[in-house]
Amino acid sequence: MSDHDDVWRRPDGDVPPPPPPPPAPPIDPLAPAAVEQSHVRRGGLGARVGAIALGALLLVGGVAFAATQVGGSGGNDSPEDAVAQMLDALSDEDLLGVLASLDPGERDTLRQPAEDLFAELERLEVVDDSFELTGIDGLDLAFSDVTYRTEPIVDGLARVYVTGGRASFAVDGRELPVGDFLADALERFGVDPADLQESDAEDDLASDDTFLVARDTGDGWRVSIGYTAVEAARGSMGAPVPATGMQAIGAASPEEAVEGLLRSATALDLRGAVGRLSPHEFAALHHYWPVLVDEADLPSADDLGVSVELTDLELDADTDGDRARVFIRSIGVDVVAEDFAGGGTVADGCVVLRGDALAAAQEELGLDDDTICRDDIQGLLEDAMDEAGAMSGMGIGGLEDLMGAGLDAEQPAFGITTTKIDGQWYVAPIRTFADLGIAALRTVEREDLEAAVDAVEELFGGGFFGGGMLGGGFVPPGLTDEFGDFDDGGWSEYEEFEDIGEPIGGDPQGVLDPGTERILYELAEGATGDPEAAQCVLAELQRTDDAFLLFELADAHRYEFEPSAEAQDLFFAALEACGG
Repeated sequence: MSDHDDVWRRPDGDVPPPPPPPPAPPIDPLAPAAVEQSHVRRGGLGARVGAIALGALLLVGGVAFAATQVGGSGGNDSPEDAVAQMLDALSDEDLLGVLASLDPGERDTLRQPAEDLFAELERLEVVDDSFELTGIDGLDLAFSDVTYRTEPIVDGLARVYVTGGRASFAVDGRELPVGDFLADALERFGVDPADLQESDAEDDLASDDTFLVARDTGDGWRVSIGYTAVEAARGSMGAPVPATGMQAIGAASPEEAVEGLLRSATALDLRGAVGRLSPHEFAALHHYWPVLVDEADLPSADDLGVSVELTDLELDADTDGDRARVFIRSIGVDVVAEDFAGGGTVADGCVVLRGDALAAAQEELGLDDDTICRDDIQGLLEDAMDEAGAMSGMGIGGLEDLMGAGLDAEQPAFGITTTKIDGQWYVAPIRTFADLGIAALRTVEREDLEAAVDAVEELFGGGFFGGGMLGGGFVPPGLTDEFGDFDDGGWSEYEEFEDIGEPIGGDPQGVLDPGTERILYELAEGATGDPEAAQCVLAELQRTDDAFLLFELADAHRYEFEPSAEAQDLFFAALEACGG
C-alpha cells in the first residue's frame, strides 16, 4: 500500500456519516361495551435545519408535558373555534391551551407519562430548569390573518381547512432550554446551540387538501388527532363514512382485557384484538373500521395452514384507580404447521422450548437442555457482537461500548397498561409503550448517556484505521473538493461510455445499480486522470464476486471514509491491471 499512500488522505476535521354516501348517524365509540368474561389465574449541520429541528422538538415536548396540567375545561362552540384555539395557543406559546384544544381521550393518554418524561430529561440534564409551560425561551411561533372553511362529515365530526393566513417561526439557540448534557454532546460533534438561529421564517398556510378534524365531545368541540388520521385515510380510499362502527369489547378486569387481546392475536382474530384496545386511544379506528379494513380479505389460521395455541398463561395486575399495569408472569405458545410443531414457555426469566423449536435451538446454539435463561441470552449477544466487530474490521470496542452496557443494566419490568372506561377495562397500547419507555429511562444515568456518546464518536470519528468505523477521508487526488449530488446532471462525460451494467463476477443477476457505477467511475477517474483507464478500472472491479466490496468503495468515496484493507487491495489491483 505504500505506493498509493497519496490516494487516501484524511481531512483535518471529522466528516459526518451519511446519513404522513350521505351523512349517516354517528356512533358513540365510548358507549357501554360488551363485557367478555374469561378465567385468568391471578398470580456541517445547517443552522436553519438545526434551529427548526431543535425548536420543534422542544415545542412538541412542551405540548406533551402541558397535558399533565390540563384540566377538564369545556370545549369550543364550533369546529373552527377548536382549530383557532389551538393556533392561538401556539401563537401565544400557551402550551396548556394547546392541550385543552385536543380530544379529552387523546389528551389524557399523555398525562402521566409526559410528566414523568420531562422529569427524567431534566434529571439527565437534556433540558434545563428554565423550561417553562408558559413559554419556551428562544422559540417564537406566530399565526396571522388565518381563515377557515368547515366541511361536515357526520353529526359531531367536521373537517376544518385553513384557507389562508401566514405562519412565522423564529429560534434563538442562545435562549433555548438546552441542558448541560445535551450542550456538551452537541459541542463534541461540532454543533453550538448558539448557532441555531432562525429569524422570521414565514410560510403560507393556505391549503386545499390539508385539514384537521374536530369532534363534538358533548362538552364542546375539540381537535382530534385520531379522527384526522382516519379521515385522511378514508378520503384517500374514496370510501363512504361508515354508518356504524366496531363495538369496543370491554372486560371486567385488567387481566381479562389482556388475556382477551392475547387470545385474539394468537387466533389471528384482528377484529377481536382491535376491539379490545382503549377507545380513548382508538375511538376513531373503531368508528372507521368497516371502511378501513375488508375483513373478508384478512387471512385465517386455516388460510395460512397454521395453528397457534396460547398455553401456560398467568397474569397479575397492579391497579391504581382507572389504570392498571398487567404483568405476564408466564406465557406459552405452541405452533403447528405443515413442517413444524413446537413452541415454548417464558417464565421467571427463562424460555423452556418444545418440539421442533427445541431441536432447532440445540442444533444452531448448541443447547444442552431445553432451557435458555437470561445469562445464556447475554452470552449469545456478546458472541454476536464479537462476530459483528470482526466482520466490520473495527474490533469489538465501539460496538460493545454502544450496545454492551444494556446487557448489564437493570431491566425494567414489562407491563401492559390497561384503562377503565365506563366501568370496563381495555388495553392501552400507546400508554403501554410510553410507560415502558419511561421505565427504561429511569434506569439510565447521565454517565450512561455519556458512554453512548463516546461510542458514537468512536464509531464515526476517525476512519477504519483510526479506531472509527465511518470517519476519516477516502479522497483520491484531484477530487478533494468535488463531492456533491450525483444526480445533478454532472455525469455527461461518464455517460458517453456505453458498457455500463456489466454483471458482477460474471453473474447476470449481480448487476450494480447505475448510481453506484457512476461513483466507482469517478473514483477511478480521479485516481487515473484518464477516462478510458477509468472505464478499464470499472470493468476490472466488476470481475469480483464480492459486491459488498464495491458498495464499500463507492460509499467510501462518496462519504469520505477510509475503506477496509480488502476493499483497498481490490481497487489497487484494478488500477495495476489497467496500467495505473
